[in-house]
Amino acid sequence: LGIVRDCRSPRFLVENLPAMTDLLQASGDKTDIQSILSELKKELSEGVGRQAAELELGRLGSLDDLKAASAGPAPALAALALVAQGEHLAAEGRLAEAEPLWLRVQQDPAGEPVPKGLALLGLAGLEVARGDADEAQSYLAELRSLTTDPWFLQEAAGIDEDLAAAR
Repeated sequence: LGIVRDCRSPRFLVENLPAMTDLLQASGDKTDIQSILSELKKELSEGVGRQAAELELGRLGSLDDLKAASAGPAPALAALALVAQGEHLAAEGRLAEAEPLWLRVQQDPAGEPVPKGLALLGLAGLEVARGDADEAQSYLAELRSLTTDPWFLQEAAGIDEDLAAAR
């Protein structure tokens, strides 16, 4: 944690904050990382480093920080923040509010594969919840044409199983 306090390089923060946040969350230590990220956010008045801190605070539950990160300077981080906002809203049952966020990421012609893939998973899950298997399959087909990453394919297979069980 000391290295995060000492290093303010935007590249370091963008590359390392997600892994550090995941690691500390997995160990059950959410308080320390929240305080460090909040401290970073206060110290960094703008830029990609601040956006990375806002995104991680958002992933820990702050919808306000996700909104701030989605307006930041790095398009890929902004897209990840939009996806995370959608996930946050969907978890609260606010699917109609999540959908336009995911669609925005999915429809961005310059968007990167990871945020697009996450958005497609969200959209497919939304269609499963609506009972529209054909639309869910359409999003999954788009996902499979976008990436061969095993994690994404495993998540898509899980949605396929949900669809099969619903039938």
